[in-house]
Amino acid sequence: MAIKELTGEYKALLAREKEMSKMFKGKNSYENIFNQIKNTEPNVDAYIRHILTNKGREYVRDKGGGVLYNALPKSLRVKLGAGETRNIRKAIKDINDEMREKVGGDMFEADAFKSFAYRGVEHIKAVETKRFLDEVVKDYGKLAREGEKVRVVEGLKYVRSTNKHLDGYLVPERIAEHIDKTAQILTGDKATNEVLKHYDKIHSIWKGSVTGWFVAFHTRNAIGGVYNNWLAKIDVSSYKKYADLEIDLKKGGNKMWVLPTGETLTTTQLVNEAKKVGAINQPGMVDVMMELEDLMGKTTFQKLGNFPKVAMETVENAIRMPLYLDRRLKGFSARDAAKEVWKYHFDYAPEGLKPFERNVMRRFIPFYTWTSKNVPLQLEQFAKQPAKYGLFPKARDALAGEEGKEEYKNLPEWMKNIMTIKLGENAGAAMWLQLNLPIDDLNKLPLDRQGVKELTSLITPFLKVPTELLMNRNLFFGRDIVNKDLPAEFQTAKAIEQVKYIPTPLKEFLNIRKVKYKTRKKGAVVWEERYEMDAVKLHLLQGAVGRYYSTVGQMFDKDKSFAGKVLRLIVGMPVQELDMETQEYYNTYQKEREERETKSYLQRRKFE
Repeated sequence: MAIKELTGEYKALLAREKEMSKMFKGKNSYENIFNQIKNTEPNVDAYIRHILTNKGREYVRDKGGGVLYNALPKSLRVKLGAGETRNIRKAIKDINDEMREKVGGDMFEADAFKSFAYRGVEHIKAVETKRFLDEVVKDYGKLAREGEKVRVVEGLKYVRSTNKHLDGYLVPERIAEHIDKTAQILTGDKATNEVLKHYDKIHSIWKGSVTGWFVAFHTRNAIGGVYNNWLAKIDVSSYKKYADLEIDLKKGGNKMWVLPTGETLTTTQLVNEAKKVGAINQPGMVDVMMELEDLMGKTTFQKLGNFPKVAMETVENAIRMPLYLDRRLKGFSARDAAKEVWKYHFDYAPEGLKPFERNVMRRFIPFYTWTSKNVPLQLEQFAKQPAKYGLFPKARDALAGEEGKEEYKNLPEWMKNIMTIKLGENAGAAMWLQLNLPIDDLNKLPLDRQGVKELTSLITPFLKVPTELLMNRNLFFGRDIVNKDLPAEFQTAKAIEQVKYIPTPLKEFLNIRKVKYKTRKKGAVVWEERYEMDAVKLHLLQGAVGRYYSTVGQMFDKDKSFAGKVLRLIVGMPVQELDMETQEYYNTYQKEREERETKSYLQRRKFE
């Protein structure tokens, strides 16, 4: 399949792609790039890119051939190698047939369209990289003399770059530093990249497992999305129009939508347009973009493993598409409508992040993209629409009444910093609902002790838990994980009641025991039964599968009401059921403790 034979189809694709960006003009136009590829010697005629499948990658990695799938972006140099003599001469089908038994599946991608498209993308990247480096040489390069490493011309220092494409030339030091530093950040050694590849895979699985499998997560995300749409001043009727669009899509998607510009689009065209500009089909907070292999998973297990990402994208589309539709029907272009969606619901594609964010921060903070974009959005909207944010304290006071206002003064400090409303009482306990709205992310700003704790909670458990165990310190609660002054058998912490069902050998390993514990309830000291287990092993368990562990405990907690469980586990809005007498006692105790510490401090010091 020669590239010249597909000229017509390529040009049609390029024409449709023009709308997506205004960056490509003049010498950077799609047609010019295409012509450069087509006329490059040697050309890519009759060349189908051999793309390794997942099975193929594993086989090559295990049997030899080096690491073919790099976790980090490619270095800043031309690596395409299109001018080299081709080493693989057999047809892909023949190779797959011969290797299937050894590999356990196809060695190379059998779909010619995917292979050709991949090759086209490679070639465009290679042409653009080569052009950039050629222009650096042309505009700034000085031919280096043999052995020459540095030259000063009119006060400007020229040096050699480590980039092989610039070999033999001296370029301004700042330009060389930029090119070399970019390559250094984006590449790294292969062994490190292999480790990062496996880390990213495990990290992605973990992120999906602690979010996408839980109904509460999707409900909470939908509510947060509607909240941000409210900030975007979306027309409420847009949700009805989106529902009509989905219904029509199932019937064939032929309904005509008339835009203010006079342009008409069918439902199918409108949805495809939204996909094309990246407004929909994004993963939301899960922050794991679906890859081609995910969508093409052949086994039931693979499809089941993709459920969190598929579910997340479905929920995201239900909040993104109404806003996109709202803007298009108000006269926005496709590109500008997509920008509005990205502003309020964010662009999760890795390409939207800077290299440091993509390669470091996303690995350090699992949900970095959401937090890094939501906090600035909330600050901006708080400044622009303060009246909207002021509605929540007014609603809280109105629903709470005078008694609730007094209760609010005794709530834990962290509850005062988030959006909460009083629902009523259950068995003498005050029920306060956490709304868990996007505005609550402002508490993650390290402006006070609580902000630092919230920020700490964002760190991936793969880094945080080992650090905490090494320090013997729970960074979120600010206390020791275990009292090391106690004998080993007494180094325990409170566990959920369901641990009693664990088999006896495992119970002994985890040091699970039933104890009586002194506490306070309704202002009085009482002894209650509870289960405890080895504190260090419990901390490891909570770090690895904390969401599952806590969910089981919450489902069967005898002290929680049915309504409270539904709100927490289905709606994603936890209800805090507080004994206000006990809470007031602890607040008074804490205040008196601070006063004693302050008095002691002042007694030991004199100030001039």
